[in-house]
Amino acid sequence: MRVGFYLATLGLLCGCSPIVIEAGGSDDGGAASPRADGGATPVAYTGTIEQTPGSSSDAIPVVARIVFADDQTVTGTVFFGDGPPLPPPTDPSVGYPPSANGPAPNLSPDGFAYTILGGADVGGHVTFSILMNQLWKQWCELETPVPLYASDVANDTNPADLMGYGCLPNASVAELHPDGGAAPVCQLQWSDGTSMPVDCGKALLCRPPIDVCTCTQTSCTVDVKAPGNAAFDLTLSGSSLDGRVSGFGGEDFPSGNVMDIHLSR
Repeated sequence: MRVGFYLATLGLLCGCSPIVIEAGGSDDGGAASPRADGGATPVAYTGTIEQTPGSSSDAIPVVARIVFADDQTVTGTVFFGDGPPLPPPTDPSVGYPPSANGPAPNLSPDGFAYTILGGADVGGHVTFSILMNQLWKQWCELETPVPLYASDVANDTNPADLMGYGCLPNASVAELHPDGGAAPVCQLQWSDGTSMPVDCGKALLCRPPIDVCTCTQTSCTVDVKAPGNAAFDLTLSGSSLDGRVSGFGGEDFPSGNVMDIHLSR
């Protein structure tokens, strides 16, 4: 199954759109420090992340909210896209977010507010990260964990084979096209010939290499903590906030891809 991008190893496929960043401070048209009133009043920044240097044609859409505190910490969220927020997940049996283009989930980061992690502002040098897997935290928490056995045999219950827990059993995923149809259907297949139908989107998210959930015997989640896997390194100068964004990878971007970000208010 081809995935357009995945964020942890995920790249971004986006159209041109502005970034809006709201930072604590007074909105006086540009000159005031974002910490002038202790971070109580938002200040809006707009701009773009450029996938192609010097070009706005493929800019990444972002709406973000950043709060600068007097103790030099930076908190808030980064929201990709200029559309409405995604509806929360409700069905653990299918992938998330829903896609209009088939059974695979929509892996665009648009419509979700990612938590700023490890944010700091030291003399106008602003750094923070976000964890792209956070998109699936609520979805993972709907999942019922299942044991993962090393044998790849259906219905294995040998404690010696237990590797841990996940949101799908340890089995191969087969993508089938019955009757020559373009839309695939998926099956879990074990080495003993056993098979079980599964939603292709859920299979994508619950099996390697993506495998977004961290599960124990009792629950699944995504552990949102610093450091994230997409890093922002910015310089605050007057009304401008400029720098680089790094850590996006996958088949659409080389590992460690670095992109420019230009913001102003």
